[in-house]
Amino acid sequence: MKKLFAIIICIAVILSTAACGFLDSETAPESKPESAVESVIESAVESIDPLEGLEKYTSKSGLSLYMKKGYAETELEGVACYFQGIDSAVSCSKETNEILEAAGLRTDYTLEEYAQLVATANGFDCTPQTDDYGNVFIVYEKNIDGNDFTYYAYFKTGKDAYWTCNFICLKSDTDKYADDFALWASTIEIA
Repeated sequence: MKKLFAIIICIAVILSTAACGFLDSETAPESKPESAVESVIESAVESIDPLEGLEKYTSKSGLSLYMKKGYAETELEGVACYFQGIDSAVSCSKETNEILEAAGLRTDYTLEEYAQLVATANGFDCTPQTDDYGNVFIVYEKNIDGNDFTYYAYFKTGKDAYWTCNFICLKSDTDKYADDFALWASTIEIA
């Protein structure tokens, strides 16, 4: 947060200097002030660590990821790992190649194909998407006990399995968590 504040101050100083005419083309040397400002902004943005302030969580199942502080792994029947936060959760299931073969399915799906297979098998009317981090995911909603939830299901592969990691929040909190879920999903590592 301190870095972000420092970057904002630097940008403000540069922009105010330019606005005062210091970098005006009539008084400035033969350089392009726009490119100098753009260069500083670009450099400042690149120095921001997107994982700053996040905590690494490692499950007993071998999956790890970064999320904000305040999550705890709890046992939940039927899933490989489950992290509960105050107003969101992450539930990850693992489907091994052995399970897929026993069901008469292939073990060489692309993540997009596997995501569509999961969506279709569960009756979800959605199409796999890829976010800016390269994560393959689907979004669906469920009503549980009168509460509407949004699920962002991200798909990963391990050495012998496909993983489905559901990032879950109340539907009313979707805007609050959508970007966080994408970032957190991009940090998933499977041992």
